[in-house]
Amino acid sequence: MHTVTEIAGNSGVASEWARCYCCGRDYPTASTVTFHDHPGEHVCVTCVRWLYTKSLPIARRQWLRRRLGRGRGDLGPRCG
Repeated sequence: MHTVTEIAGNSGVASEWARCYCCGRDYPTASTVTFHDHPGEHVCVTCVRWLYTKSLPIARRQWLRRRLGRGRGDLGPRCG
């Protein structure tokens, strides 16, 4: 995160900017998300949306495996 002085209007007001960890673009910190485990790394809202849509199939597959009982190391259907 770095501080940039606004040049437009020569207001002299410092605003906080952060670089998105995913796309590398600079955004105001109010437009970024930080994660609890990595507070120094920022992700812009656009990349958060992209990451969310990419993670849905993985999350659904894991949920289904847990639901069917295969999340405990079972290799196949239960023998009973």
